[in-house]
Amino acid sequence: MGNENGIAMASLQINADMVKNMVKQAVAVSVADALGGNKGIIQGIVSAMLDRTVNDHGKPATGYGTVPFADFMVKEQLCLVAKEVLSEFLNEKKDQIRDQLRKELAKPQRVKSLIGKFIEQAEAGLSSNWNFGCEITFKSDKS
Repeated sequence: MGNENGIAMASLQINADMVKNMVKQAVAVSVADALGGNKGIIQGIVSAMLDRTVNDHGKPATGYGTVPFADFMVKEQLCLVAKEVLSEFLNEKKDQIRDQLRKELAKPQRVKSLIGKFIEQAEAGLSSNWNFGCEITFKSDKS
């Protein structure tokens, strides 16, 4: 603190981050009020989200093959639920499915078919279509 011309100088030592956050909050409140308050902002966000179209991966897109984001999300959630229910069903019936699969695989025609497929795959793995090219040129002694 100094005393220049009879005026006492004091340091408030205010944290810059605190001031920055207070300014951000003040600006956010002003913007929200200008846009109709928080209700207006939320309505705008929801409207923009529902109006957005996305591709089959849920990424924003326009044009052929796009669907509204809400439709995409409904489909995704339905698929997740269906997957979960089917998984539970298959886990409950696992022993019955295993027994039936063993019976099917024990049938002579099934064994024959599996052996045939195994042999086809083994032959395909052993065969080769690789051709080696070779070109020979003779140089004459006359130069």
